[in-house]
Amino acid sequence: MSREFITTAPIGFVLLDSDRRISEANATASKHYNLATGEQFITSIHGDHKQSVLDFLADDTATTNECIITLGDTEKSVLVTKIIEIDSIGLWLEDLSVSKALKRQLQLAQMPER
Repeated sequence: MSREFITTAPIGFVLLDSDRRISEANATASKHYNLATGEQFITSIHGDHKQSVLDFLADDTATTNECIITLGDTEKSVLVTKIIEIDSIGLWLEDLSVSKALKRQLQLAQMPER
């Protein structure tokens, strides 16, 4: 995968080193999820999801995980897709917040009136 593709991708991408620190973050990850190089990735994860994300990162067979990233007072539901490298882990971050809100609105609209 080319560096230019990762840098300009419309979804977030971070590269984690062996200590699970962010060694690279594309513009989308920085802007939409407030992720910066040098930070521990797990610190951005909502407390209720930290253990499942740690388990996900440790499992070489798991490829996707849904979690919540906290951004100060707000939260985003995110689908994390993992790519394992020899000495690092790449994570694609897809915001699910809008699709979940739309799904809920559609469900409410389809409910029969009493």
